[in-house]
Amino acid sequence: MNKKTLKKIRRQNGITLIALVITIVILIILATISINFVFNGGLIDRAEQAREYYQNDEAYTDESVSNLTGYIDGLINGIEGGSGGSGTGEKPTTIDEAKGKGVLGEETVLADNAGNKVTVPGEFGVSTDSASNVKDGVVIEDGEGNQYVWIPVTKDENGTNTAPYSETGTLTDGTEIKLSRYTFDEEGVATESGENPIVEWYNGYTPGWQANETVGYTEYIEEFKLSVVENGGYYIARYEASYGVDGKANSKISEQASESAGDLQESTLWNNITQIDARSASQNLYMETSSELINSYAWDTALLYIQKCSENNQYSRDTASSNTLKNTGEGNDEVCKINDMAGNLGELTTENCYWAIGYGSSIEGCTCRGGRYDEPSYYASFRGEPSDRYSVTTENSSPDMGFRVILYI
Repeated sequence: MNKKTLKKIRRQNGITLIALVITIVILIILATISINFVFNGGLIDRAEQAREYYQNDEAYTDESVSNLTGYIDGLINGIEGGSGGSGTGEKPTTIDEAKGKGVLGEETVLADNAGNKVTVPGEFGVSTDSASNVKDGVVIEDGEGNQYVWIPVTKDENGTNTAPYSETGTLTDGTEIKLSRYTFDEEGVATESGENPIVEWYNGYTPGWQANETVGYTEYIEEFKLSVVENGGYYIARYEASYGVDGKANSKISEQASESAGDLQESTLWNNITQIDARSASQNLYMETSSELINSYAWDTALLYIQKCSENNQYSRDTASSNTLKNTGEGNDEVCKINDMAGNLGELTTENCYWAIGYGSSIEGCTCRGGRYDEPSYYASFRGEPSDRYSVTTENSSPDMGFRVILYI
């Protein structure tokens, strides 16, 4: 081997050794970086976070699937939650079977314990404290606790039998309840008052002063009548309105009563409201069930129902039991599960009233119904008075005036 060849071999060995050293240094650096990444907030922490995310996501998925399964079971069985009317998974057919079992998944016709039929919208269930029959007050409740009472109507305003009472035109015990506008005398006797009743003022005013009451929002009234004919009734709010979410009316016991407007809060008794705003707050409460400010047909027919189905056959002449404003439902005025029509706040309706003041002039105002805490002479069937015409127009409010919602299907 010559010197040139040996020198070449030595050069090659030298280059290989240098490359090896450099490689080892690089590996040490990479190892240091990797160890730091793994043990100092890097890979291990990320793996732990991933595990927690997975567990949380798994729990959320299980909960979502469980909720969805329960809802689907509710639709299939007729009650949300899948419990069924009698605990057997079957769709309920009676008020007692559905009582306290939650929101129905679809519109359902239920029978009370006397065989009378009640149509319950799918967005509601039967309240746990509902009576078992319509004469004592069938109460439905939405998912937020708002409650309404079924008013059975066996005949329409023309005297024609309504479904589901078409065979007899009465409840199963023979009670007849006709949809109409009524005047009630001092004995509680109801007389139909027609489309434009003449309201005579006799509470301390000169005899002969009269007013013509007119139906407001005629198109809605016709829709309401058609629904009553088809379903044999309608629902009236169990309570005077309290303030609800997004400016919508609640029908539940209020938590605060105030004689001043103040700042409205959730569940505050809702007085100091105009007729215009009361109607707005009563509308579009539900997706499938129509809601509105109460009208004179609904008010008067509800009074007739109370008088015919309770022991108080003169309820239309009842007055407030307290001279102070109370939370709704606390005024000791509940009949057939309906509260405070004879007291607490006077209530706005869709109707207006025109009072002739002479010389060809008249005053228009809202028709204010029922008794109120600050006027002991006002009673359940009361339609306001001449002085109200000055102060309660469609754009004015009053601390002793509130309102009530009705539902129709």
